[in-house]
Amino acid sequence: NIEDKDRIHTLYFELVNYSKSEISILICAPNWLETTEIKDLLYLVNKRANEGLFIRILLHVSAFVKDNNLQRLIFKNPNINLRYFEKPLKTDAMIMLVDLEKAMVLDTKKDSTQDTEKYFAVYTNKEESIFTYIISFEKIWLLEKVVTCAIE
Repeated sequence: NIEDKDRIHTLYFELVNYSKSEISILICAPNWLETTEIKDLLYLVNKRANEGLFIRILLHVSAFVKDNNLQRLIFKNPNINLRYFEKPLKTDAMIMLVDLEKAMVLDTKKDSTQDTEKYFAVYTNKEESIFTYIISFEKIWLLEKVVTCAIE
């Protein structure tokens, strides 16, 4: 587990910057879009999509109204596929798959000493772990009811 917020931030950005073909992101809870780090990450993902990288993003439908500026930017990019799903998931984590070879999971836990939420991340490049995340992502992408939302 990685608990240093700066190290997590650096690792996410390195993974995006060094990706060769595709990034898949599952954002299980809408509150992730309210964090500066994730907004920055998504702007970087958009930049990489402009360079030809293929991006898929899955968001819970409740996240649709959270940040219209970000979503307008994403909707305008032909290399980014964005889908919304309705079914609640058992986790609030954010999962990023890079080139189907690396995975990073970002989540929070309660910091009992300060009564706040604390970030932690898990990074893996182990095939069996990555396949688990790929299967979860693909199941939602392909099988769950997908909600279509329009930006005005």
